[in-house]
Amino acid sequence: MLPGSLTLREALVPRLNPAPRHHPEEAYQLDFGPGGALLTATTPAGLIHGRTTWKALCSQGRVPAGRIDDEPRFGWRGLMLDASRHFYPVAAVKALLDWMATLKLNRFHWHLVDDQGWRLEIPGYPRFTEVGAWRQEEGVRYGGFYTEADVRDVVGYAADRGIVVVPEIELPGHSLAGIAAYPELSCSGAAEAVETRWGIFDGVYCASSEVALGLLEAVLDEVCRLFPGPWVHIGGDEVVRTRWETCPRCQAKIRAEGLGDVAGLEAAFFHHVIQFLDRRGRTALGWNELFEHTIPKTTPVQWWHRPDLAVKTLQTGNPLLVSDVEYCYFDYPYTEDDPWYVKSFMKVTPVAKVYENPVVPPGCDQWIDQIWGGEACLWTERALPRDAVHRLRGRLEAFAEVYWSFDRRPGWASFEGRLKGQPGPVDLGSG
Repeated sequence: MLPGSLTLREALVPRLNPAPRHHPEEAYQLDFGPGGALLTATTPAGLIHGRTTWKALCSQGRVPAGRIDDEPRFGWRGLMLDASRHFYPVAAVKALLDWMATLKLNRFHWHLVDDQGWRLEIPGYPRFTEVGAWRQEEGVRYGGFYTEADVRDVVGYAADRGIVVVPEIELPGHSLAGIAAYPELSCSGAAEAVETRWGIFDGVYCASSEVALGLLEAVLDEVCRLFPGPWVHIGGDEVVRTRWETCPRCQAKIRAEGLGDVAGLEAAFFHHVIQFLDRRGRTALGWNELFEHTIPKTTPVQWWHRPDLAVKTLQTGNPLLVSDVEYCYFDYPYTEDDPWYVKSFMKVTPVAKVYENPVVPPGCDQWIDQIWGGEACLWTERALPRDAVHRLRGRLEAFAEVYWSFDRRPGWASFEGRLKGQPGPVDLGSG
């Protein structure tokens, strides 16, 4: 059946199929007949996914007779872009969103703050972008940031493609860019510089300063205003607590509130931020280090390493997102011959390995219903926009198929053959 002879009609219907569905809000049906094709769904998201399938079929020159009845295995199928280590212009972000849409990915996790750059304009606090958004790269001023207009543009562009934008404001660690802009965020108030190296550093926000907490709350208020989605990512990973150990203010708070030690202080900090966002109608989520503490059961945890934390998260009833470093970190090399391979910590992650992702963390099969889905991660210490397509190509398609499909995955041989026939995505930029 040639697609040129067919037209596509669309309809939103209250019910697609009497059988129970995992994610009915994203399900769709395509019925093909001599007069054309009818796409039905219960929500606009389902229509978007159905159109994506229709376009893919038409690009092959033939469409089937009969019906496609489709829905995703998991409701959260995301990609995290680290725009802090290397800045991705809006055009590159949009190109990435277009690619995600063709793969039916529905969450764009935008990592906007880290030691090497602050990327979000905050009204009333100009130094975040005047100072925090820039660093020296081989003697050249490097950086950039997103204005309010940029954010609204990206959020709207993503929504048109069925994608929710999830902003990440990393705290209390990975925070040197913020401290460089406003030293009063730190324990000492001493001036810092935006970091030019990669790694984990001891610059953290003060966990007991009312000034620092008030400033961070102002930032989160702006984030809630700009991003209409229900989630705000607060980071929480790789916090070095040594500065709290020597901060008189932090030590006084530990004693006054009976927090025990700096780990207890960190737990109190997380609770404060989580409750602050809850009062503004947002759900906080963070990396799995949050679960070194007791956190509210409504807080989703993004698991990237340490199976014990995945088990602990699910045992206590918290939702889990899977970003297993073994399968979901796409800054890692395809082979040891890749020039960006770092033997000390990087795992070789070929496309075939991504396709074989078991999805469920070790020892967690009994809690499968608490696993919301997964997220691929593109950390950008070694990935400028011009590198992104090469880092993602093949692996992002494999990830998308794994998290959309049920246990009826067609298999690696089928996937490999189909991938070779797909056109590559456009370049995301030369920056």
